[in-house]
Amino acid sequence: MSVSIGSRLQVMRPNASCLLRRTRYVDILFSVFTRRAYDCFERQINVSLNHYGWGYDATFHARCADMQMGVLDAQFVCHTTGDERSYNDEAAHADLWRWLNHVFGANVADDAAGKEILWDIIEAPAQCVPKSAMPSNVVGHMRRVPRHCCGDAPCEAKPLYNRPAVIAANSAANAAAAAAAAASAAGGHAGAFNGAADGTQAQAGRAHGHARTRAAAGRGGGR
Repeated sequence: MSVSIGSRLQVMRPNASCLLRRTRYVDILFSVFTRRAYDCFERQINVSLNHYGWGYDATFHARCADMQMGVLDAQFVCHTTGDERSYNDEAAHADLWRWLNHVFGANVADDAAGKEILWDIIEAPAQCVPKSAMPSNVVGHMRRVPRHCCGDAPCEAKPLYNRPAVIAANSAANAAAAAAAAASAAGGHAGAFNGAADGTQAQAGRAHGHARTRAAAGRGGGR
């Protein structure tokens, strides 16, 4: 599964240090299946119990436990769908909770209980496969994530669909990373300034030396 820059799910957003991540969940946007994995995914579909289809991605790992799945950080997709849908969200949520009850034997009485189950799946630790695991000439041919993924429209990330504590931790980590980057950039500017100052002082020293040499030559000529 390719990463989605503006995804509401942290697991689906790019991780710059990974070539891919093995996960328990992938959002079914642009996915590549083996035939056996797709057959297993398809066997989940129950239009009588879950007509709208929400949640098949969340139960894929449990229903097809011998399958591996992951997110490919070196590739991306752009989710262009807006917030408006042609179907009823409340009915889709009702089907989703009914489906989770069916698969996990859970008692999902409301949205809060259902989200706790989803978060346990979505926020499960991922296993990062670093970029160094693949030859650099292969990684170099893989498509980079651009600043704009939808024509000229910037890829604005939507609010994360995660536990508040996870969102807070991610925000703190992002803020720390931004502060570190700013400090590093400031250090680079300071180093460049100091280097320029050293260069200026060196030029001044050379100029002073030339002046002394000319003055000595002038005195020698007078004698």
